[in-house]
Amino acid sequence: MLRIPSQRIYNGFVCKQYKAVSTIYRHGAAFSTNSVDLMPSKAGESKSFAVNMFRGIVNTEQAFPYPDVLNAEQRENLEMLAPATEKFLREQNDPARNDAEESINDETLQGLKDLGGFGLQVPTELNGLGLNNTQYARLVQAVGETDLGVGITLGAHQSIGFKGILLYGNPEQKQKYLPGLATGELVAAFALTEPSSGSDAGSIRTRAVLSPDGKSYLLSGNKLWISNGGTAEIFTLFAQTEVVDKKSGAKKDKVTAFIVERSFGGVTNSPPEKKMGIKCSNTAEVYFDNTKVPIENVLGEVGDGFKVAMNILNNGRFGMSAALAGTMKAAIAKATDFANNRVQFGRKLNTFGGIQEKLARMAIQHYLTESLAYMVAGNMDRGFLDFQIEAAISKIVASESAWYVVDEAIQILGGMGFMKETGLERVLRDLRIFRIFEGTNDILRLFVVLTGIQHAGSHLKELQKALRNPTANIGLVFSEASKRLMQTVGTTSNTLLNTSVHPSLSLHGTLASKSVEAYGKAIEEVLVKHGKGIIEEQFILNRLAEAAIDTYCMTVVLSRASQSIERNYSSAPHEALMAKVFCSEAYERIKLNLGRTKGTINLQNYKDMSEIAKSLCAENGKPHVLVICNSVREWSNRICRGRDWGPHLSKLKLPDEQSRLEAEYPFILKDINKMLCPRDDVEESAEKDQETADEPRLISLCDLAWEDILFVHVLPTLSWADLFRLRRVSTSCMKLVESYFNQMKCMNFSNVRSQFTELAFHAATAKCQNIRHLLVPEAKWIRDAELTRVFRSNKSLIYVDLSGCSSLNGSCLLSLAVNCKHLRTIFLQDCTWVWRGAVETLIAHLKKLQEVDFSSCASLCSTQITQFTQAFPRLTRLQLRHMLSIDDSTIVTIARHCRYLKQLDIRACMAVTDHGIRAIAEYCTQLESLKVANCHLVTEYSLSILRSRNTVTIDRPVSPYMFHIPIVQNPRVQV
Repeated sequence: MLRIPSQRIYNGFVCKQYKAVSTIYRHGAAFSTNSVDLMPSKAGESKSFAVNMFRGIVNTEQAFPYPDVLNAEQRENLEMLAPATEKFLREQNDPARNDAEESINDETLQGLKDLGGFGLQVPTELNGLGLNNTQYARLVQAVGETDLGVGITLGAHQSIGFKGILLYGNPEQKQKYLPGLATGELVAAFALTEPSSGSDAGSIRTRAVLSPDGKSYLLSGNKLWISNGGTAEIFTLFAQTEVVDKKSGAKKDKVTAFIVERSFGGVTNSPPEKKMGIKCSNTAEVYFDNTKVPIENVLGEVGDGFKVAMNILNNGRFGMSAALAGTMKAAIAKATDFANNRVQFGRKLNTFGGIQEKLARMAIQHYLTESLAYMVAGNMDRGFLDFQIEAAISKIVASESAWYVVDEAIQILGGMGFMKETGLERVLRDLRIFRIFEGTNDILRLFVVLTGIQHAGSHLKELQKALRNPTANIGLVFSEASKRLMQTVGTTSNTLLNTSVHPSLSLHGTLASKSVEAYGKAIEEVLVKHGKGIIEEQFILNRLAEAAIDTYCMTVVLSRASQSIERNYSSAPHEALMAKVFCSEAYERIKLNLGRTKGTINLQNYKDMSEIAKSLCAENGKPHVLVICNSVREWSNRICRGRDWGPHLSKLKLPDEQSRLEAEYPFILKDINKMLCPRDDVEESAEKDQETADEPRLISLCDLAWEDILFVHVLPTLSWADLFRLRRVSTSCMKLVESYFNQMKCMNFSNVRSQFTELAFHAATAKCQNIRHLLVPEAKWIRDAELTRVFRSNKSLIYVDLSGCSSLNGSCLLSLAVNCKHLRTIFLQDCTWVWRGAVETLIAHLKKLQEVDFSSCASLCSTQITQFTQAFPRLTRLQLRHMLSIDDSTIVTIARHCRYLKQLDIRACMAVTDHGIRAIAEYCTQLESLKVANCHLVTEYSLSILRSRNTVTIDRPVSPYMFHIPIVQNPRVQV
C-alpha cells in the first residue's frame, strides 16, 4: 500500500525556520541562508549526490568517476609550484618561532609573496597565478603540512578576504583591487563577526547610512575576531542598510557587502588578540567610525549581503579540508617514524595490535579528508554549483579528523609527544579553532540536515499533489510505487552505486546503496511524524546529520578507491583496504544513528538529557551531591537549593526525617537552635545571654563551621546580613570564613547587627573581585575609603545600594563612577551628602544607568534632577520621595526625556500638580507603576487621564493630611 505523506508537509515547510537556524558561523559570526538561491524552495531537480540522498535516491553525476580535471599544462605547473612551496616553507619558515613570537617574520611573508602565494586564484592578467580550485587545494595542503598559522594568514587573505571581489566584483572593482592583493602589496580581511552576533548574523549592528547626495555610505560599528584585522588594508565588510522592498514598498534592514579601504578614514583596530593557537596569525577587533565608503564600493547588490557571504564561505570551505589533510599527513609521518623505531618489551611499537589500530584509523581519516577536499574542488572546477552540503561535510570531517589524528599521534609518542620539541602540542592547539570558525560544526550539522530536509519536503509535497490526480501524473506515481514496493520486499532500487564502483568493491557499494535508501526512508518518517516541529528536534537532527555525513563519505572513498584500482595505481590495494574498513564501520554507524531517531527508550533519553541540562544550568553546574557525603549533607542540599536564605534562615524547619536525624546526629538540632536567632527576638535573646553568666559569650565560628556539617554546607549561600543574624558570631570570626566569600557576586550587608564594624567589612570584601551587587543600606559604620577600595577592585558592579549611609562624605561616588562603567542601579535614599558635584560626576562617567533613587536627598534641587534625567533618557525606574524641590516643570522634563520609565515614585512631592501628571500620561507610555501618596495638589482627574492612556498601577493611599489640606485645582490645567 502506497503511504501518502501527511498533510502537514507542504512546500518548503521548514523553509522559514530552517533559514533562521541553519546559520553559518565565520570567526564567531554566521548568517542565515534566506538569500541563497542555489537551493530552490519549490520541488526541483539537483545533481548533488548529498542532496538526493535525502530522498533515498542515488545520483552519481557528482560522485563517479572521481574528479580528474587537470590538463597536461595544469599538471606541469602544479608539479613546479608544489615542491617549490614545500621547500620554501620547510627551509625558510619556522613554525615554533612564529608561535613563540606570535607573528610571522617579514622575510617569510616576502618569500610567500614572491612565490605568488597571495594571489593563487587571481587571473594571470591581474598579477595572479590563475590556479583552479584543485591546484589551489594542492598548494594549501602543502602549507597546512607545515604551519597552520601561516595557512590562516593566507586563507583569511584570499580564501575569504578578497574572494568576494573574485565572485561578485564588477570589472572596475577587480581591476582596482586585485592586482595589489595578488602581489601581497595589499592584505585583505573578511569582516562579519560582531560582539553582539555569534551564530545569528541577522543581529549585526554595524550600519551603513546612505548620504543625502546618494554618492556614499557612512559606516559605523565594530567587528570582532577578524583574521588579518590588524594588518589588512582592504576589508570585505557586511553592514545593515535600509532597503525598500520592491513588492510591498516597505523599508527594512538588510545586510549589504562593501569593499572598505583602511585609507577611507575612521578605521582603527585593537592590539592582536591572545589566542590558544594559530598565534602567529593576526586576529584583532576592527572599529569603523563614520567611515565614508563610496557607493561604487558596494559588493554585489544592495541587500544581497547574505548571499555574498554564504557563497564566499561555500567557495572557500574546501581549502580548509585540503590544509588539514596536509596537517594529518605530517602527524602520521611523525607517529609512524616513532612506531618504527621505538622498542618496548623487546618489540617495536608497530608490532602491537593497539598501535596498529591507531595507525590504521589515522590513515583512514586522512584518506577520507583528502578525498573529500579534492572531490569538492573537482566538482567546482567542473562547473557544478550545488555543492554546499558537500562542502559543509568536508569541513566537519576535516576539522574533527585532524584533531583525532594529531591527538592519537601524541598518544603514540607518549611523553615525547607531550613535549614542545616534537611540535605536536602546537599543532593540537592550532587545530582547536577549526571546529569553531568557517562554520561551527554544530551549526554546520544542522545546516546539512535541514538543507536536505527542505529538498526532500518539497518533493514529498509534489508527490502528495500527484496522488490527488494520479492519471495526470502516472509516471511519477508508478515510479514511486515501484521504489516503495522494492523497499518492502527488501530489494534495493539503487543499482547505480553497484555498477559505478569497481567490482572488487561491489559488496561495499551495496552497503552504500542500502544506506542511501534507509536514509531517505528515515527522513520521510521524521517529516511525517514531526512536520514543522522537526526544527526543534535537535537530538534527532544531530543523529540524522551523522548518518548523512557517513553516507556521503562512503560514496566518496568508494569513488576514489575505484579510480585508483582501475588506473592500477601502486597504492590501489592499500586504498581498497581503507575503503572497505571505512564503509563497513560507517554502515553500522548509519544503522545505529537512524535507529536512534525513533524508539521509546531513545526518545525518553533525549527528554531526560534535556532535563539534566536544565538542572545543570539552574544549579550553575553543581546539581548533584558528592557521593561521599552523608544523609545530613543531602538533606541540607535539598533544603537550601533554590532558596533565598534571607527570609528562611530564621524559620528553618526540619523535614520529615527529623526523628532519624535526632537519633543519628543529636548535635545538629542543638547547634541549629544555638545558631539561629529569630529576627524579632534579637533583643530578648541578648538579655537572656546577659543573664546566663556561666555560658561562654561567643561560640567560635570555626568550631561550629567545621563540626556542624549543615552549617558548612549552607555557609556559601548566606549573605553577610544572614551571617550576622547567627546569634553567637562576632566580627572577630570573619577572617576565618572570608575564603568562602571571595568569589561571591552579591554582597548583602542589609540590617547587620550593631557590632558589625568597618574592620569586618574589610575582611569580608578584601579578596572579592567579582561583586556585581553591593548592598550596604543604613551602614552607619561605613567610610568612603573602604567603599573606594571595593569599587576599584570590583569594576563589574551593576547594582549599588548606599541608602542611609550617613557617615559618608561623597568622595566614594567619584571612584564608583570612574571604575564601574556598567553600573545600572544606584540607591542613594537619605544620603544628605549627595549634592550637585556628585550628580555631575555620575553624568560625566556613567552611561548605562537605568534605576536611580534620590529620595530624601535634601542637598539636591530640581535643577540637578532635571540635568540628570536629560543625561539618562533610558531610565526605567526613578524614585524621588520627599523631594520638596520637585515641581511641575521638573516632572514635565522627566516625562519628556525619560519615555521608557516603568516605575516613578514622587510620594510627598508637595509641589507636583495635575499639570505634571498629565505630562506623564502624555509622554511616559510604558509606565507601569506610579506612586503619588501625599501629593495633595494632584487630583483624581489627572490620574483618570493617566489610567485611560496607560496600563498603570497607581499607589495613592488616603493620607490623614488630606482631611486638613484642601485639594486645589491647578489653574494652569485646562479642564
